[in-house]
Amino acid sequence: DLHGLTVETARQAFERFLKESIATGKRMVLIIHGRGLSSPAKPILKTKVIKWLNTSRWRKWVIAFTSERFCDGCAGATYVLLRKRPATRRLKKGRK
Repeated sequence: DLHGLTVETARQAFERFLKESIATGKRMVLIIHGRGLSSPAKPILKTKVIKWLNTSRWRKWVIAFTSERFCDGCAGATYVLLRKRPATRRLKKGRK
């Protein structure tokens, strides 16, 4: 849960959480970042979480991610599907 954290503190919590999730074999996790209702323009933490999942060292572990379903609380969290092992170039190109 990243509610109320600064971007840097949220990043550290995000990193710890994903590291622990991967180490314990979790395949699907939920990152709660809030809907950004108190943000001046757009949701800051949600935007950062999506960026971190796409561009950081964690992207090789991420199969897919999506916003939380409406029946589960709407856009205040992101579901993340994780790999058992990090993706390699061979996996990305397809097995030959």
